[in-house]
Amino acid sequence: MCVMLFAMVLFIEAILHTTQYLIGFPHTIETVIELAMFAGLIVLIVSRFAHTEQQLERVELRSKADLKKMREALDEYTLISVTDRSGRITEVNSGFCTISGYAKEELIGKTHRILNSGYHPSSFWKEMWDTILSGKVWRADVCNKAKDGSLYWVASTNIPQFDAEGEVIGFTSLRMDITDEMRIRDSLRRTQQILSQTGRIAGIGGWELDIVTEELHWTDEVYHIHELSVGDMPSLEDAINFYAPEARETIKAAVDAGIREGTPWDLELPFITANGNRRWVRAMGTPIFENNRCVKLNGAFQDITDQHRAKQQLEQTESRLRMAINAANIGIWEWEIPHNSVYYNDTYYTMLGYVPGAFPMSFESWEEHVHPEDLQGAKDDLQSYLSGESQEYALEFRMKSADDRWVWVRTLGEIVDRDAQGKPLRMVGLHVDMNHSKRLSKAL
Repeated sequence: MCVMLFAMVLFIEAILHTTQYLIGFPHTIETVIELAMFAGLIVLIVSRFAHTEQQLERVELRSKADLKKMREALDEYTLISVTDRSGRITEVNSGFCTISGYAKEELIGKTHRILNSGYHPSSFWKEMWDTILSGKVWRADVCNKAKDGSLYWVASTNIPQFDAEGEVIGFTSLRMDITDEMRIRDSLRRTQQILSQTGRIAGIGGWELDIVTEELHWTDEVYHIHELSVGDMPSLEDAINFYAPEARETIKAAVDAGIREGTPWDLELPFITANGNRRWVRAMGTPIFENNRCVKLNGAFQDITDQHRAKQQLEQTESRLRMAINAANIGIWEWEIPHNSVYYNDTYYTMLGYVPGAFPMSFESWEEHVHPEDLQGAKDDLQSYLSGESQEYALEFRMKSADDRWVWVRTLGEIVDRDAQGKPLRMVGLHVDMNHSKRLSKAL
């Protein structure tokens, strides 16, 4: 029914647009409705053309019933108004009254300003008047305000009427309620704005490639990352060439594997912008298959230059720290308290004369290697620190070396992670060989 109504409205519009040039052709609500009935009758005749003669009587009855339903539906769902040249309303149908909330008596003699929502600028209405007063049809989506103050949207078509001399004497307006459609559009627009702003902040854009047509589509942020104007779409080959020379074969191989085998990719690659600036990007792609054939590729594209630079700086810092720790012969330990899981670095072993991994990384291994005379005191100090009775964990004790000697070690530790209740979760610390200091102190 909805499809037929839409077809009928288009048919009426076409007829009105044609008959507006006929001398003195009157546009009234009844005229429009009769044109609709005529359109509906044509639709019904065509749809029933193949019926046999024996079915004609039943067809005629059904046709009358269908035409009655169409008339009622048209009057309810199509919003029709007729005005004079100045725009004062002379006729409205029931659908117009229902959606606007005004009774027919409240509308007759008024202009459509009674429905003005204030949404459209004055230039919008000037264009409408300039168009219809020149004898042309005007179409637009219009936001109106109902009697109760609520807003509604209509797809409006305004058609001029002419007198015997061909002068414009009035207008017929056909409208369809598109409020729900506009709400969906507005929701999509807002979502797109949020995604665009989020992508801009995060430096993430989206892309899609049609394998058949090789048509490439980018979101605005992808253009920004490339340092291209939005809409300045490069060819597929040029797009690949934005990757640094050493990365091009990698991205080509990933795309080929995606098309042939359906393999997605997630790569971090060097990149050169249109302005010659070197960056690092994260390129992600997912193949889309139909009937066992790749038809599209889509994915995300992110500028990770800052993250990559920070990662490099962190790796350099860690490298320097490892060098300093190894040069100073410092052992590092880490204790995951809830799981009683322990980590030792290589120097933790070698400072005692062991090869790395010579004994298990565990709290029990530490207990086994601490001198029996020092163990209880070390454990008490540890428990005091964990409970919060003491503010630091720093002490010296002896540990057994690989050649069965007792080596003096100074340990320093700190809690670096707690749960929501403040309970210790993780502790890290270091071991420093104190043997040389102890021998020197004893000698003095």
